[in-house]
Amino acid sequence: MIADAVKDNPEQKVTVRGDRAASYASIVQALDACKASGIQEPYLDTVLSHE
Repeated sequence: MIADAVKDNPEQKVTVRGDRAASYASIVQALDACKASGIQEPYLDTVLSHE
């Protein structure tokens, strides 16, 4: 899916989001998939908790 988007648009941007329940390994897996598909600079989106 990501590779197809990159093929159609080489400048494709990707933002990876995760909540506090997401493991670091899951985030790394998502970033690795982006890199393998040709996304050179995936973005990480963070949100401050109001707790």
